[in-house]
Amino acid sequence: MTRAAAPRSAAPRARSRPAPVKERATRQSPLRTKRKKERKLAWIGLLVLFFVLLGIIIYVLWLPALRVQAVEAEGPDQEGIAAVAMKTLEGRMYGLLPRDSIFLIPEKDIRAEVLDAYPQVQAVSISAVGLTTLKVKALTRTNAFVWCGESVSAPASVCYEADAEGLVFAAYQPSMASSTASSTGTLAHMLTDDGNIFVYGPLEGEGDSPVRKHVTYASALPGALKFIKAMRGLGADIGSVTLRGDEIDLHTKADTRITYVIGKEGEAAILAATSFPSLALNDGSIEYIDLRFQNKVYLKKRGAVE
Repeated sequence: MTRAAAPRSAAPRARSRPAPVKERATRQSPLRTKRKKERKLAWIGLLVLFFVLLGIIIYVLWLPALRVQAVEAEGPDQEGIAAVAMKTLEGRMYGLLPRDSIFLIPEKDIRAEVLDAYPQVQAVSISAVGLTTLKVKALTRTNAFVWCGESVSAPASVCYEADAEGLVFAAYQPSMASSTASSTGTLAHMLTDDGNIFVYGPLEGEGDSPVRKHVTYASALPGALKFIKAMRGLGADIGSVTLRGDEIDLHTKADTRITYVIGKEGEAAILAATSFPSLALNDGSIEYIDLRFQNKVYLKKRGAVE
């Protein structure tokens, strides 16, 4: 009797093993190298393009046809303002670019230089006219009053114009001066009336010259100017004002002093309206009128005992 042969077990299949890490890195390295090289070339290309464009821009900015050749100025001193602007345009920016290029106008610097050179200029506008001309327009400050010193008894040798904020900005040029001074000898009385109010008071600021300084109590002037208008309506020929602390002295051209408290213009105007019609305000007979007290008017006639 024959014995059946036992079935053979299937031979084990060979398992696929992953390639060693070193072998995979070897196969992928050419691709990485290629990509890295491409990125490097791209950056080099961009860098070259940047410098080419930069060179073109610099070349264009230096073209004479695109640089300021002349300055047109408007203001108190046209030639002087034009000269200041042209001087500010000299030199280079960042060591490479021309300051006078029509595309790189240093407006801030020009404005600062003009304002520094001309205190009477309040604002400066700058604009290009074509490709080679610059227009600089200077707006002059408006004269609100004339400052003539700290007090009527000790006037300054020269009066100065000042704006509404009390900034002293230029020497005053009167339209005409009388040939003889008044008996008081004060500067305000030596000047003819050209519509200006002469103001006396201390100044704030540094330097020997009054120019660029501020009148200390200038904030009280708007109310004072309204009060002066009211006093002129009552017949008082006011020519000058003295600011001192919390009080103001108005001086008529006949050298009569009218005193009131700052901020009390309404009460003082009522007192003046009730008393001025009966007073000789412009013949020099009254030395002073005091409106500082409620419901009372004090006055002293010239030569009378206090």
